[in-house]
Amino acid sequence: MSIELDFISVVIPIENIEKLTKMTLKDAMEYAGGFGRPLHDSYIYKVSRMSPHDIEIVVDFWKEQGLTPFKYVNGQKQWADLCVVDMLGGPTLPCDWLEYDPRTSIAWLKGTEKGPVVH
Repeated sequence: MSIELDFISVVIPIENIEKLTKMTLKDAMEYAGGFGRPLHDSYIYKVSRMSPHDIEIVVDFWKEQGLTPFKYVNGQKQWADLCVVDMLGGPTLPCDWLEYDPRTSIAWLKGTEKGPVVH
């Protein structure tokens, strides 16, 4: 499955949310109500906002919950436990676990089928 992206999205593998002791997918869906319309498929969760400032607040929230936003690979900054994706330009930094289709502004977990789109 895949998810439709809006504006700027924070995308997180559901397995990363489920690793958190303080958070479940249900909690994430409720939390996101204040940060746009959350969506998820079987593998990834996303919440979108129009403002880069609001996206920074969302990323900071997930960092406080225990996710690691960034990693460095060969000196290059990349997304780690979450990924910020611009609907028109794709991931804002390299993200090795996410596939993105620029023609349709959808994303899906790498290694899974694109499948039907969750809107």
